[in-house]
Amino acid sequence: MLTSLRYFAEVVDRRSFTAAAEALNVSQPTLTRSLQNLEFRLDCTLILRDKGNFELTPAGSLLLSRGRMLLAEQKSILGDLAALNTHQKGQVTVNGSLVTSLHLLPKIFQQLAVTRPDLRVSIVGANDADYERKRAAVLSGEVDVAFSLYDPANSAEGLVQEMLIEPHLKIMVRRGHPANRPDCDIETLLQYPWVMLPGTSNKTTIETEFRMKGLAFPDDVVRVSEWRFALDLLEVSDHVAVVPYHPALFTDHIKNLVVLPLEFSVRPLAICILSRPLGSQRGPTRDFIDAVKATVKDAETKLG
Repeated sequence: MLTSLRYFAEVVDRRSFTAAAEALNVSQPTLTRSLQNLEFRLDCTLILRDKGNFELTPAGSLLLSRGRMLLAEQKSILGDLAALNTHQKGQVTVNGSLVTSLHLLPKIFQQLAVTRPDLRVSIVGANDADYERKRAAVLSGEVDVAFSLYDPANSAEGLVQEMLIEPHLKIMVRRGHPANRPDCDIETLLQYPWVMLPGTSNKTTIETEFRMKGLAFPDDVVRVSEWRFALDLLEVSDHVAVVPYHPALFTDHIKNLVVLPLEFSVRPLAICILSRPLGSQRGPTRDFIDAVKATVKDAETKLG
């Protein structure tokens, strides 16, 4: 049945029996019979096809979501067996995000060097803000773990979301900034240039906060695509930035930057660890997740 599931997923992904057959290196009649046999065994229609239209039925959507995870676990099991046969150590594939790749991932590697020096961790794909892509990568088995934003859609797909960081919206400036004083308020900060850090959700959250306070969004804004550049800019200029703050995300910059004591009512989205239900209990994956949580807890203890 797993072969039929793989054929079915390929047809859906390519929205074409011809293209799927070429990708799978099988004949189109073979692919068609496989889908027909799958529908017969499951006693339901999976795909509606009419004059070039291609649409999944509710049963097809359900099977695709659950089936992808079965295929991913098959891939994971075969990989683990191959590693066992060749006496390789545990392996885990990870996809980071814009903010976690800056400081958190390097610290996690330091933690693993002590607790699991034999664990091989591969960073796969772009460490960006494409969270739908991250969800798809976990579902397909391309990666074992992804750092993502907490989203009910992840749970709806049957994935495990383990809460990692619930950041607060904070304003950061360099320690020698003229506004680094107890009586500073947001209105005063509007006279300085601002840095808009990467991430659509970050921008939306900040704009919402300004509207709630009855303030116009700053005119003098530098929009950047890389977190490291934004933080480096803060360290050497009078720019101001609103960041989703948590000590684990800014460990290496906190000595040169300061968090101003200004409160925001809007909370940014939480950061979670995304994995598959069976995969999250797999030894190497669980060891990696435990190291992540230990690293975050250590930062909270040291930096508050």
